Amino acid sequence: MGGPVQPPSSPPSDSDPRRRYVPASLIAELNEAREALRKQQFNPKQHDSEARREITKLFLKWYFVLIAFAFLFSAGYNFYAAYMNIALSSTDKLKYLEITNTVSLITTTLSSGVGFVIGYYFKNKEDRE
Repeated sequence: MGGPVQPPSSPPSDSDPRRRYVPASLIAELNEAREALRKQQFNPKQHDSEARREITKLFLKWYFVLIAFAFLFSAGYNFYAAYMNIALSSTDKLKYLEITNTVSLITTTLSSGVGFVIGYYFKNKEDRE
C-alpha cells in the first residue's frame, strides 16, 4: 500500500487485452477513501468498553428472560396439573412444581456467570489501561 495511485497518461493500447483503462475520477475517489481510512484510527479502549457494555446487556437480558420463562413455565405446568388432577383419579394425580424452587434453581446455576459478567463490566480503571 504505497502512495497514491497515479492515473495513466494515456489509455492503454488495444494490443494488450489484459490492461484496462481506469478513469482518473475513480482513482481520485480511491485515493480519498484511502486517506479517510488512514484518518480513522482504531481506539482499543473505546472498543473494549463498548464490547463490555454489549456483553453485559446481552447476558443480563437473557438471564432475566430465562427467569421469567421458568416462572411462566412453572405456573403453566401447575395450571395444567390442576386441570388434569380434576379429571384423574386420586391415585394418578400429577405433582405440582414449586415455582420458588424452579426459579431458585436457575438463579443459583447462573449467578456465578452473572457475577463474572458484572465484574468484567465494572473492571478497575488501572486494569483497563
